Amino acid sequence: MKQRNPGICIVGTGWGLYLGAMIRRSRPDSPLFICGRNAAKTGQAARSLAAAGTFSRLEDALADGRVHGMVLALPHSLHRQAAEASLRAGKHVFVEKPIATSLDDADEMIAAARRYGRTLIVSDNLHCQPAIAEARRRVQSGELGRPLYFLANSFGLHHPAGWRTNALHMGGGVVIDSGVRPIRALRLIFGEPDSVFGVRGPQVHASMEGEDSAQLLFFGQAGWQANVLLGWTARRGDLPEYIVICEKGSLHLWMNRASMVFYPTEPLPINRLVSKVRPHWLQEKLTSPRMEGKRVRLPGNDTTGHMGQMREFLNALTSGSAETASAVEARRDLEIIFRAYESMNSGRLVPLETRQPVAV
Repeated sequence: MKQRNPGICIVGTGWGLYLGAMIRRSRPDSPLFICGRNAAKTGQAARSLAAAGTFSRLEDALADGRVHGMVLALPHSLHRQAAEASLRAGKHVFVEKPIATSLDDADEMIAAARRYGRTLIVSDNLHCQPAIAEARRRVQSGELGRPLYFLANSFGLHHPAGWRTNALHMGGGVVIDSGVRPIRALRLIFGEPDSVFGVRGPQVHASMEGEDSAQLLFFGQAGWQANVLLGWTARRGDLPEYIVICEKGSLHLWMNRASMVFYPTEPLPINRLVSKVRPHWLQEKLTSPRMEGKRVRLPGNDTTGHMGQMREFLNALTSGSAETASAVEARRDLEIIFRAYESMNSGRLVPLETRQPVAV
């Protein structure tokens, strides 16, 4: 059923606050509700987002006719239970990544969305990010020549607490929590990997039952390789989050900037001019890594892509459509994550099932 100004309930007062702000910016006229067990935090979140009401139980939110969509910002292990209950109640669902903690749970969530004719969107927003879209266009068009390497740096200093220290609630550790993003970026830009080799890094956070750092190495049938570094143990500084290396140049991507940097294999005119400077010590002094690259402005203001994906969800609510493509892709990301865990546990290269490239 179409809804002009659908009511939306945010479940969870942590990351849910950020998602609520995205909804407010995208659809300020839609009624917003907050659901949480902690009355003080729920009330504070409701005030900050000018919410129309609050709920202390999920069941109460699902029974309220003013609510048409659910945004689930919950521990990973609760995704299936909350999503299935929401879909059964006739609500559209936006759920945080990863989609679930098992492939069976992911399959049941997708099946429920189709059974009840409702949208199920997973918060993997990379396809909405201008930097990823531009890198994908340049690689897929052949403009950059043959793909060679993909490097992902998903590293940072975090102090996990609560459910994030519990391997059961997390479904693992940093790999399942943070790994789905660079894996989706890889699939969008280079295509589907054929195999994965994973190693667990040195454990720093003793409170975490799951791994707090890991490296994943992927191989593609076309000959490219991808290295994904994941960790919550150290600051990474201003490093690019993704580096895409092809025969004709490389791209440096940051997910919160309005531009990226292209480093062509052939030197730019300014570099050719500097190469003629003598003496050599002066040439070396004039040479700068910044001079080797060309800054590329990206379209739009939504550098992170969060706004774009929230608009997709809100449009689904408005039109009454039943969309599961996002969940299907998230299920594939989760499948690759579990193959990576298999490799980490066995110490062997693990093949991946063949699949068509990710849709956008």
